[in-house]
Amino acid sequence: MFNKLIHIVSIALIIIIFSCKKETVLPDPILVNITLSAGYISHTPQSLTFKVRFAILDSRFNNELTEVDINNFVYITPYIGNTSGITYTYTLDSIKKTYTPFLGNNTSAAIMIDESKINESDFNNNGPKYVYGQETACRTFFKLSEPGSNFILSAYASGNTFLPQQPLTIYGNGFTNNSLIYDQPLADLRRYNNLNGNSPFLSATDSMLKYINQNATNNNKQLIAFTRSDDNVGGIPWDSVITKARNFHIPCNIVMTYQGTVNFAEYVQMACETGGFLFFVENNQDGKNLPMFGDQLNNILKGNFRCFETVWTVHASQPIFYSGTTELNYIELYMDNNEKLYTYMPYYVRIP
Repeated sequence: MFNKLIHIVSIALIIIIFSCKKETVLPDPILVNITLSAGYISHTPQSLTFKVRFAILDSRFNNELTEVDINNFVYITPYIGNTSGITYTYTLDSIKKTYTPFLGNNTSAAIMIDESKINESDFNNNGPKYVYGQETACRTFFKLSEPGSNFILSAYASGNTFLPQQPLTIYGNGFTNNSLIYDQPLADLRRYNNLNGNSPFLSATDSMLKYINQNATNNNKQLIAFTRSDDNVGGIPWDSVITKARNFHIPCNIVMTYQGTVNFAEYVQMACETGGFLFFVENNQDGKNLPMFGDQLNNILKGNFRCFETVWTVHASQPIFYSGTTELNYIELYMDNNEKLYTYMPYYVRIP
């Protein structure tokens, strides 16, 4: 009887020990959400069919395209127009995995960093995390650049006393494959990122496009602009800069670390109409996905990059879709019903 009692007590102790053992909580995965392209397919007066290619890079899958079945997690929210009262509803017609067009192994890529003053409220008081992530992304991109490719670093602001040339300061002596020459400039740009200054995005981009067109040594020419502000200087129309990029065959790739209240649509339009990508950083990950983005940036720029291709149809309650009509919205992703993994991919489509 005594031995039986000891046996029972031992089992109870084992149960208590295991029940009190701390459950291992795995960290949330890091996601990078990139709109790679958007294009028109067909339309009627009350419907528009279009396709959007995007990538969801996932830290659980070696920082490459997620292997999670996202069919049940991706959607576009219906809405009613504020002024028109027209109801818009969306149907996901198809989704598949594919590859972006191959653009060339050797790239000439220009980085533009926004040095205008940070409004901390735009970053949920996490501005330094975004700035550090931005610096890490650039360092990683430069170091992983392959022989035959080259790059150049620049920064833009107006009224920032740290930048010697405004609206655009270009570092070094032209395109290079030596990442070491940008160690100090990148550190300084992080250190002095919050000095007073406005954002002359358009005039800086216009100047950078001219520079790339005149000095790039590879056919695969790319502009990557980090932006955290609306253009509050002006002077050059958006359509003019977009047209110049298209004439020069230079994609304008936009890395947005905020959701602007004024120029959000123009940034999305610029990326989609010039053949660039759009990475909208400000989701629920506080900029932690920027270094992972830098890890894959060279592969994205070369093309032949694995991605999702989705085809959507938007239905309007009244005739609204005609030649020249534009569609600006974003695809939402609520992966695993986890608020930390909610993100979205903006897109822009124009009916020819």
